[in-house]
Amino acid sequence: MKSGNKVLLAGILLTLCSHVSAKECRTQNSKLIPNWSKGGSQTITNIQFSNISDKAIDVHFKFYDINGNAYLESSEAGTNFSLWNIADPVTSYAQLGAGKSASVSISGGGGNIGHGVVYWQSTECITPPLTVTMIYDFRDSASNMSRSHVPLNNGNAF
Repeated sequence: MKSGNKVLLAGILLTLCSHVSAKECRTQNSKLIPNWSKGGSQTITNIQFSNISDKAIDVHFKFYDINGNAYLESSEAGTNFSLWNIADPVTSYAQLGAGKSASVSISGGGGNIGHGVVYWQSTECITPPLTVTMIYDFRDSASNMSRSHVPLNNGNAF
């Protein structure tokens, strides 16, 4: 084999090996929440999220109503943001420990719809740590409920 071909082959192999061994590393990211909805006790959006990394991260959710205005628990009388296993990640960043899961639910008050954005950040560079699933509950009576699960990012961590 000619020396020029050997150099070219070595360069190709080095490039391929560096791409295979390189890990994606980030200190922050965000994803669009395409839809949330609520309507008293009839329609509830539950957002379940998990930190699948071995490092703590900080998460934050920003919600917007049908008109694009920031939507907080105080935006509409009777609205309830229920939190499970986390401090309030809606008004500011809240820590989610390594391997932990948590949820935020939007319910109560009158009907409303909108979109949102979920953010995460870390002081360390880590591989994508966060998975998020939207769960929509629709009730047409106290005993008849339907539920749909919609993973963000096709279920992949981001």
